[in-house]
Amino acid sequence: MESERYWYSAGGDYTFSVVGRFEKLKNNEGGFFFDVSDYEAIIEFYLDNNEVLQASEAADIALSQHPGSIPIRSKMVRVCIDRGMAPEALAIIRSLESLDPGDPEMTFMKGTALCMAGDTKRAMLLFNSLISDDMSEEDEDILLRVVSVFQDLNFYKEAIIYIRMLIDIDPNDYYIYHDYAFAHDKIGESERAIHYYNRFLEGDPFSDSAWYNLGVIYARKGYYSKALEAYEFALAVNPDNIFALYNKGNVLSNLELYERAAAVYMEYLESDPDNYEATIYLGECFEKRGLLDRAEQFFSEAVDLDPDLADGWFGLALVSYRRENYGRAMASLGRAISIDSHNSEYRHLLAKSYFAIGMVKEGVRSLIRLVDSDPFFDEAWVDLSLVIDEAGVAGRISTILRGVANIIGDVPGFNYIYSACLLAGGERPGALSALGRAIDSDPSLFYRFSHMFNEEMLDENMRDLINGL
Repeated sequence: MESERYWYSAGGDYTFSVVGRFEKLKNNEGGFFFDVSDYEAIIEFYLDNNEVLQASEAADIALSQHPGSIPIRSKMVRVCIDRGMAPEALAIIRSLESLDPGDPEMTFMKGTALCMAGDTKRAMLLFNSLISDDMSEEDEDILLRVVSVFQDLNFYKEAIIYIRMLIDIDPNDYYIYHDYAFAHDKIGESERAIHYYNRFLEGDPFSDSAWYNLGVIYARKGYYSKALEAYEFALAVNPDNIFALYNKGNVLSNLELYERAAAVYMEYLESDPDNYEATIYLGECFEKRGLLDRAEQFFSEAVDLDPDLADGWFGLALVSYRRENYGRAMASLGRAISIDSHNSEYRHLLAKSYFAIGMVKEGVRSLIRLVDSDPFFDEAWVDLSLVIDEAGVAGRISTILRGVANIIGDVPGFNYIYSACLLAGGERPGALSALGRAIDSDPSLFYRFSHMFNEEMLDENMRDLINGL
């Protein structure tokens, strides 16, 4: 019957039949012909099954046989959109608009194409024309489609506007709060995202993805205990959520619960035994607990997994340094630095290794190179302050540091050292000025440099600054 020819569902007998004939005939060298309605079914079948290239091929053949067909050209618009070809889609739409200017589907596709081209303002005008002034349940389908367009194209601020409309229509539809939370998270509004994920979970407490996303936000904001709870809920709902398991290990590590974190990483590695990062983090957990043999085991496994990544070599260097095997530590650091020459932690441990074996000049040079490339790496400045203090040269290097100050600018670690050296050289006004800049930048750092400031040399103004901390 004729009505069956318009049964376009992907599982319909008619659709399978016509698609099967099309695929068979197009591979033959002989000619073939299908009606417009047949081609509509074929193209729709491929699009519904995400076979965009096949849909494009079918549309091209259809247009060659039916060049004036409006339905086929309309299908070609969707093909262009699905292939990310916004200019081509808009060109076809312009040729069709005058034929049926009020077609809502064509209006929607034009809005979608404009979004793809980055013209969200014109797109919103078109989408808004499809929504009734007194929004009702009848508008839900188009609103959901509009939200999907903006989300797929990462226009989350625009998506939020239309999600809000859906909430206004039915505030008790808790499913929409998941998209609302996700969109707020994407634009950096974490607290709103947390609120709306919790609102969603009131309606669906068994959504492991929502618990997982909530955990990610909590962890990013440093709310590690709440993040841990969220990941544990996600795992209670879905024990196979290995992303939640991995992140649970990270949170436990951030909470310095290294024994529990190690157990979680071990469990994760049962599912993904070749995961480099998890192997490194497991090694770190053992290193933090002083279990150096186990730490070395997993850092070595990481190096075996990928010797061209630096973290494994650095882990081995840490283990050797803690064992006071400084030569071996420096050899591993050499491998790590050859891979990642800009990593400040690697260069800092190299400097400490030089100091440990009595190569003070090499250690100082390493620290100077480090602060030259990363002036805000505070640990290097602290180590330099100890070297200066131990050598008793603070009062003699203020002139050198004055030249450095003109180049380096307001770096708190440097300014604390500069202030102490100016004070040791009797230049109290300059010392006060440098100390003020250092404290303004990072007051908590003063106590790492307090050993350089001779209490008897401090004037009243400097004491006031320090006592105000």
